[in-house]
Amino acid sequence: IKNMVKDGVTYGNNRKLKFPTGHQFHLKALIEWTKDRKKLNEPISLASSGIATQDEFISAIELSLSRKEIREVGEKTLEAQLKIASPGKLKDEKIWEDWVTGLQTTLTLMRGVTGVPLVYVIRRDETPPEGEVYASFDEECIAKAPLSGPAFDADARSVYLIIQPLVLGENAAQWIHPSDKTKNKKNGRVDFLKLQAHYQGEGNSSRHIH
Repeated sequence: IKNMVKDGVTYGNNRKLKFPTGHQFHLKALIEWTKDRKKLNEPISLASSGIATQDEFISAIELSLSRKEIREVGEKTLEAQLKIASPGKLKDEKIWEDWVTGLQTTLTLMRGVTGVPLVYVIRRDETPPEGEVYASFDEECIAKAPLSGPAFDADARSVYLIIQPLVLGENAAQWIHPSDKTKNKKNGRVDFLKLQAHYQGEGNSSRHIH
């Protein structure tokens, strides 16, 4: 749909049709709403969304478009924020908790291919707790975004590329040395869980992620 709308004209079957400006706005908003439903791993339908009236629907799609605009504004300061948030090298187990906090902050600032903060890739729970109330839409996406499929695979690779330089040349690298089964996966979730298993395992039971 997005590629069909250009300068107030829709293209299809070699025909042109005038598309009112107001309708363009709501079509763009609808596109963002469908993207938001995918981020939440929810069906793209009114029945499952709880929307009952036209006014509620218009409000919902306009909110989705507003979220996109806010994200675009935030991207202007992203580079500076990432420099501050970077956890640096994982030099030893003494800095594990601080390192994880820095990594989580970094991955919260960075967004994946569908717009969900990359920190969802390393979340603790594979499925969200029942009845959970979230402080923001981003937090809900982080808890619900699917941990499988093409989008996840791309995001997991991005997290892998973030973690690798942070452990390269350090003892931590040995704990995520790829096995024959995983060496071609380049999965940042797998790498993080291996590090977590080591630094928060039975021998390090006093450590935990806040």
